[in-house]
Amino acid sequence: MGLENDHIRQGRDLCGPACAEMLLRACGITHVTQHDIAHEYQVLKHDWGSPPDRIESFFKHFFTEVGTKTDMTLSELKDHIDTGCTAITLIQDIFPDSESTHSHLDDRLLCEDDGHYITIIDVNIDNPDDAYILVADPSNAERQYDDQGFVRTKVDRSDSFEFRPFYKIQADVFKKIWYDKFENGHVYHGVIIWFDPNTKTELALQSS
Repeated sequence: MGLENDHIRQGRDLCGPACAEMLLRACGITHVTQHDIAHEYQVLKHDWGSPPDRIESFFKHFFTEVGTKTDMTLSELKDHIDTGCTAITLIQDIFPDSESTHSHLDDRLLCEDDGHYITIIDVNIDNPDDAYILVADPSNAERQYDDQGFVRTKVDRSDSFEFRPFYKIQADVFKKIWYDKFENGHVYHGVIIWFDPNTKTELALQSS
């Protein structure tokens, strides 16, 4: 699904609702904003963020085929995207100098508050020498990762015409950051919230 004309920059703590809005816009549903999603549809939970089950419930207003998947592999993610279905996912937005991060990869699961929603555009893993995930990031910064999955640089382009909301994350790095700790305290890997854009509800058809 192309999002070139539908990218949305998030408001504060609204990365999940912003990803949801950009996918709706790509499906022709343009009247629902990230603020509507966060507040009127009550997706945002102020003491935690936007739980995946609330985003899934929101999508059910507009599509009949909706779900959340966990423990996905990159091959499964590629197959999913290749069918034409959408995917919002959670990654860890970890900086090496953050108080909540650790120097060793084994300690990464101790990080609790660095989850960030992005939208998957393409999964290109056929060439192992250049395997990557193309993402649409709702934040105002282009992230560049090191080999361990830490954010090496975060270029703020919010006031620049050079802002690039779409960028590649190398597949090996993506696998290291593709998890988050949910509200129930459990760490989930390979998470996506998805819908099939060909299964619009009557509300969605009226809104398109």
